[in-house]
Amino acid sequence: MLQGDAIQILGQRTNQAYIESKLNVSNCYTISDYNCPELDRHQKVLENTFYIDVGLSSTISPLPDTVTIPTTWFRFVSKPQLIDLGENPPYFPDFIGVLSKIRDCTKQDGQSFILLILMDDSGNEIAINLWKECITVPTKFDRSLPIPLPTITVVAVTNLKPSF
Repeated sequence: MLQGDAIQILGQRTNQAYIESKLNVSNCYTISDYNCPELDRHQKVLENTFYIDVGLSSTISPLPDTVTIPTTWFRFVSKPQLIDLGENPPYFPDFIGVLSKIRDCTKQDGQSFILLILMDDSGNEIAINLWKECITVPTKFDRSLPIPLPTITVVAVTNLKPSF
C-alpha cells in the first residue's frame, strides 16, 4: 500500500451479510480482530501483497467523527519520494506504514511530543514527531489507541512537514 491504494477485505461467504451490513463506501472504520495473510493467486483482486481477512468475530465500528477526515484523495509518498520533495515541498505529503515503534518524549525545554517510527512496504523506516495539538486533541491522535507491539498497526499520517 505504498501509494495509499485501496485495501482488499475478504471474508467467508457465510460472513458476507454481516460484513456488508457494517461497511459503506466512503466511510471510515476501526476494524479489530482480523488477520493479514498473504493472498494466493486465485484470491487476488488488487495488486496489494496483503489483505484484511474479517469474519463474525471481527469488530467493525464506524468512526464517530469523520468531519475531520478529508474527502479528497491522499497524496501518499514513499520515503525516497519524501526526500526528493525536500524541506519546502509544493504540498504537504501523506505517509502510510506499519507502526514499528512509538515513544513518549520530552524536549529539553519540557515540551512533550510522541515519536512514531513507521515502516513502508519497502522496509524503509521514517521517524515522525507529533507535537502540540496533534497529541493534546484526542480527535487528532488518541495515544491509547495504537495497540502495543507486536500487533500489526497501520498508521496513516497526513500533511507531513518534512525536515532533514
